[in-house]
Amino acid sequence: MSELGGKTILVVDDEKAICKTLALFLTSFGATVFEANSGRSACEIIKKNKIDFVITDVKMPDGDGIELLDNIKKYNPELPIVLMVTGFADISREEARKKGAIDLLNKPIDYNLLLDYLKGI
Repeated sequence: MSELGGKTILVVDDEKAICKTLALFLTSFGATVFEANSGRSACEIIKKNKIDFVITDVKMPDGDGIELLDNIKKYNPELPIVLMVTGFADISREEARKKGAIDLLNKPIDYNLLLDYLKGI
């Protein structure tokens, strides 16, 4: 069995290429991956599907990852979330953790670190 077999992961980023790249990486380890390009569509996916883990961008045009994190925590407080940022985050790693994120990772993503988080869920 592959390392992430049976896990369902939601990747949220307004840059479709990033979603696709992460989805390919995660499916290569056996995960089922949903992709969303906005916070709104991410919430719809979470409401309709059993999601084990969320990886989301912080900066998005229709609501940022912090807002998404807050919305998810309202109706699924146990859902693990990792926030991704470019070089200009409005939130620190400590603030992200206080809000309920597992961590705040820089882009480009350290895939080995991400895989370690995902193996732990």
